[in-house]
Amino acid sequence: MASLLRVSSFGTVPGIVIYGTHGAERWQAGELRTPVPPPGLHELRLSLPELCTAHDPEIWIEDKGLSLVIHTRLTAEPERLLEMLRPPVDERAAAAGLGVRPGKEVLEICIPGIDKGTAIRELLCDDTAAAFYAGDDLGDLPAIAEVTAWARRSGRPALTVGVSPGGSGPIAEQADVTVPDPQGLISLLRQIIEDAA
Repeated sequence: MASLLRVSSFGTVPGIVIYGTHGAERWQAGELRTPVPPPGLHELRLSLPELCTAHDPEIWIEDKGLSLVIHTRLTAEPERLLEMLRPPVDERAAAAGLGVRPGKEVLEICIPGIDKGTAIRELLCDDTAAAFYAGDDLGDLPAIAEVTAWARRSGRPALTVGVSPGGSGPIAEQADVTVPDPQGLISLLRQIIEDAA
């Protein structure tokens, strides 16, 4: 959250609500709501590097404060390494009272029970006229499901977009439409704004 506010001007947008760390953090009108980091996270900060680098020295761990993300992107066989790491990482995370969320060439150790769907449930209310959600990773699936369920319940318009270079995969299968890249998403947003004007 802090890095996003530092590199953007989002904090100056009136009425904006920003979520971070898959819904664990919420920023609104200068106020940040964030949970206390789980104690088990500190233990994993100490034990995971040795586990990961034993498999491949190119694996790196990103510390997001409330979660730890194991990246295999820089390795020669990212998917194979994730498969190998998943059982021991699941076991260590469970022992620490944490969950593991898979993503594109990553495993994220996180607070259980909180995901991007959590944030969507908080945002969508009786006054919401329409919803738009775009995502590109497996962590976006709970949010896409929440937007879709809300649209069915409320009868209000909603659009979910999967950013997928090949137009396939779990995100593309669940989203209403797909675009190949972030530029495609910007083009779609511009077209929606022009059509609404």
